[in-house]
Amino acid sequence: MALTHYPTSRKIEENLEKVNERNINTILLMEKASRYGILAHEVMAEATTESDIPKIIHRYMEEGVLAANDKTELEEQIARIWHHPLINKWLTGGYTIKNEAAIINDEGETLRPDKVFIGEQESIILDFKFTNDNYFKHEKQIKNYMKALQNLGYTNVRGYLFYAKMDDLVEVKL
Repeated sequence: MALTHYPTSRKIEENLEKVNERNINTILLMEKASRYGILAHEVMAEATTESDIPKIIHRYMEEGVLAANDKTELEEQIARIWHHPLINKWLTGGYTIKNEAAIINDEGETLRPDKVFIGEQESIILDFKFTNDNYFKHEKQIKNYMKALQNLGYTNVRGYLFYAKMDDLVEVKL
């Protein structure tokens, strides 16, 4: 049985939003490279269309999280991700896009993939990574997301990790 919609819980979403909001002071205290990675991750996880990106970046600048002289570098990093041939196909190819939507697995755990692309023939999970370590941990995470979607009735579920530092998109197989 395939579901006709992506199930979420508004109450869970509200609680997780509070938990997942990044503390501005924490971001400001990080090293520049780490800050770029987190900000690029946040932008990519939040943006549904390319026109969302400047608005999100502008908000970070207004909040004091991103300095004006760092804006171009962040925009370039995000553009490289957004225009990756396969990722761009998913972003612009008629998929329904779910950004960090909560999925409750069969063990009652809440999972939050960065992006889920739901199409007529397939569902794709994409998680962005801005570090090059912990591949096996990342792979396990994607496999858990994939199993959770399958348990909800989605078929032909594919999973990917995008390692931004290397511009490397890695498919994860169950």
